[in-house]
Amino acid sequence: MKFNKIQIALYGIIFFLIACKKSDLQPVAQPTQQEIGDISSSEYPNTTTQEETDDTSSTNNDHNTATQSTQGETGGISTSNQKFDCSHLFYQIYGKSAQVASINTVGSNFENIGEGYGAICKAAGYNSNDSYAYGLLHRSNQLIRIHADGSFENLGSVNALGALDWNAGDFGDDGLFYVKAGGGTDQLLGINVHTKSVDRVIQVSTPFKQGDIVYEPNGKIFYSVENLDEGMRRLISINPANGEVKTIGSPFKSAIIGAMFTDFEGRIYGAANNGSGIYEFDKITGKSIHVGNAPVAIQNDGFSCPSSNPIKH
Repeated sequence: MKFNKIQIALYGIIFFLIACKKSDLQPVAQPTQQEIGDISSSEYPNTTTQEETDDTSSTNNDHNTATQSTQGETGGISTSNQKFDCSHLFYQIYGKSAQVASINTVGSNFENIGEGYGAICKAAGYNSNDSYAYGLLHRSNQLIRIHADGSFENLGSVNALGALDWNAGDFGDDGLFYVKAGGGTDQLLGINVHTKSVDRVIQVSTPFKQGDIVYEPNGKIFYSVENLDEGMRRLISINPANGEVKTIGSPFKSAIIGAMFTDFEGRIYGAANNGSGIYEFDKITGKSIHVGNAPVAIQNDGFSCPSSNPIKH
C-alpha cells in the first residue's frame, strides 16, 4: 500500500500524540524527606546528616488568634482511658501519625504502643494530677489527651490559643500545661486542660528555638536544648517564676534534641532525632553523656513522669 504525503503527515501526528500521552502517564518519583540531625562530634556516635524539621520557623507569636483544626480527629480514638504507670518508662511520640513508644530506663528497650493517632501531635507532657499525657495537634489549637495504651482523645480547641507550631510542652507544679512554639518565640503559655483556656503567659527574657522542654520539679525549673546556628546546641534553663533564661555551658555540635525527659532524682535527658541515642545533660556544666538507645524519629517529642527511675548505664 502506498501513502501520499498528506497521509504520511497525519500518521506522524497520530504517533506523536500517542507517545506524548504515554509520557504523561509515567509516574513521577517523589522525593523523600528525612529527619534529622547533623551530629558530627566524636562525642556523639552514629553520625548522619538529615534535614531538621522539629523547630520550624514560626514568626507569628500572637496566641490570641484561635484557629481550629479537624485533622486526625477520628484516628486512634479509644474509650479505654488507661492511665500511665511509668515508674521505669520514658515515652516518645514520633512520626506523622503520632506513634507512641516507651523507652525502658533499664536497658533502654524501645517498644511501640498502639497504632498512632493518624496526624502529627507535638508538645506532649505528662500530668501528675491525672496520670495522662497531653499534647497539641500540629499547627492547631486542638488539645489531645494521650492514654497508656497509645490511644488518643481530642478534647477540642483551646480558647485564645493560636494555630502555631507548638513543638515543646510539659506540666508545671501549678498543674498548667506549658507549651512553646518553635521559631524563636518568646512565650510559654500555661493551658488549663480542664477548662481548655490559657490561664498564664510567661514572657521569657530571651527568645530561643528548641526541640522540646522538660520541667524538673525538684528545682522547679524548665530545661531545654536550644537550637543555635550551624547545627550547634546549648542547654538552657527557664525560670517559670520570672521567665529568666540562662545558658548552661558551651555550645556543642549535635542533632536536634526533639524529646526530653526527667526522673525522680532530677536528672535531665534528651533523645536525638537522628537516632544517635539518649543523652543525660549535666545541669551545671551543660555537658552530655550517651546513656541509651533511641531510634531515628521524625517529628520527635517526649514526656516522662517526674517519679520515673533514672536510666541505668
